[in-house]
Amino acid sequence: MDIHTASEIVLRMVHEDVEGKLVWSEFLKHQTEGYNDRTANEIRGAYAKALIILIDEGLCRKDYNSDIVQLAQKGIEADGNFRKYIKKKKTRNTLEKLRRIAPIVSAIIVIISFIITIMKKNSDNKKAAAKKAPTTIKGKR
Repeated sequence: MDIHTASEIVLRMVHEDVEGKLVWSEFLKHQTEGYNDRTANEIRGAYAKALIILIDEGLCRKDYNSDIVQLAQKGIEADGNFRKYIKKKKTRNTLEKLRRIAPIVSAIIVIISFIITIMKKNSDNKKAAAKKAPTTIKGKR
């Protein structure tokens, strides 16, 4: 089972509950019914990783000695949709990186345009000076 899928399932179950709570041991028992021990352990491991991800992201919370997983504020804002939350997070991170890079890029563009302007001005000045230069007089024999 994919961890993102497991995270989606856990977040959806917690979000759909009226109180925003989920009894973790009962949830795992329900999810592993009908599987052999090896498959059940793999499923439990995937859900455990999913819960860690949800807690780290601030979507859910679980007390230390409690078996109850609760919906956190970010989980409410995400409306129980983990994939949408991850997509927004990636977009936000990309925009943050672009915001940091944008001043550097604009400074480089300004410098390059300044250099081009100076080169063009010097070229125009040289052309004007060449036109003003006196021509040699064809002269006396």
